[in-house]
Amino acid sequence: MIAVDGTTHYRGTAESLAELISRIRGELGMPVMADTDSLE
Repeated sequence: MIAVDGTTHYRGTAESLAELISRIRGELGMPVMADTDSLE
């Protein structure tokens, strides 16, 4: 499992959170857990 920052903070790239999760699942085949600060 790979954990990522799921908040709206800047990640250092133009890649969105959805794109990052898709890449992790597609390229690595790993489940993803996101740490969020709200359920917006």
